[in-house]
This record gives sequence, structure tokens and C-alpha cells, in this order.
Amino acid sequence: MTLLARTDTAQAPIVKALRAAGRPVWSTHSIGKGFPDILTRHIDGHLILGEVKTGKGYTKPATRARQAAFAALFPVVRMTTPEEALRAVGLLGDPQVTG
Repeated sequence: MTLLARTDTAQAPIVKALRAAGRPVWSTHSIGKGFPDILTRHIDGHLILGEVKTGKGYTKPATRARQAAFAALFPVVRMTTPEEALRAVGLLGDPQVTG
């Protein structure tokens, strides 16, 4: 059986905004097991792990638990809008980091 990893509807506009701002973006949502949805780079060079959310507030409990376990070990930035993503890469102020 093939499991298709779905992307949040917010992911496409976030990726588009980051790329338009000159930031590299690697889509990692299909890795699963709590791994964040995108990998990008801050303007100072460090990597950013981004967890994309639609802002609707629903995530399956098992998925939420895996994401929390990952965020407990590595800094993950939650992104619901292109503006939050641009903030995370240092183009608009301070990011909200979990974990």
C-alpha cells in the first residue's frame, strides 16, 4: 500500500514567498514521522526547520505527538502564513520557535 503525504494548503504560498525572497526551500513533508514540512535557510546561514500549518487547528493526535517529540529535540518554526515564514528566515523580525 502506498501512503501519500498530503501538504497543508498553506505550504504552496509559503514556499512561493520564501523562494521569491531568495531563500532556498526543500520540501520534506513526505519524510513523515514528525519531521517538519520544509527546510530552508535563515539570512545568517543557519538552517530552519519549518512546520507548515493551515491555522485551522486540526492535526491527528498521533501526528501531533510525533511532531512534538521531534520539536523537543530540534528547533522547529511553525509557519501558517508567508509572513511568518519570512519572519523565520530573518526578513521580518523574530520567529516563533517551538522545542
